[in-house]
Amino acid sequence: MSASADTRRLYRFEELFLHTKQCPGNEDAPIGALRALAMRVWGDYNGSAHECPAVIAGEGVRDGDVLYSFYEIPPVHKIVLTRSQRRPTVLLHEMAHALGKWLHDAKFCELYFELLHKYLGYDLEELELQAAAFKIRTGR
Repeated sequence: MSASADTRRLYRFEELFLHTKQCPGNEDAPIGALRALAMRVWGDYNGSAHECPAVIAGEGVRDGDVLYSFYEIPPVHKIVLTRSQRRPTVLLHEMAHALGKWLHDAKFCELYFELLHKYLGYDLEELELQAAAFKIRTGR
């Protein structure tokens, strides 16, 4: 499978399932609370290899008419969250990138789903079942 196809499937899954109001972690959160969550994740997964990425409120990157949050790789090493995407689910997606999973492949989804489970209480089996409907697999 191509990396762009993996990305399209994951974004579609997030749009139609994960980023709905009935799922945990989809309420807007203050940037300070998101920074605290990032620090917690970083401490749990990365130890002190280098500092947690800065989490900033920003414009994001434009794709057509939509602005998206993003992680900018080192040496910059920051997460930019757009006004419409300052939610824990979006932060955890970007944290999976910050923790070294660059592509939206099975290994990325494995870590991303683990973060959703550990920090927001998602059921791993339910996530994998829902994701399978979008032809998304994890490395588990």
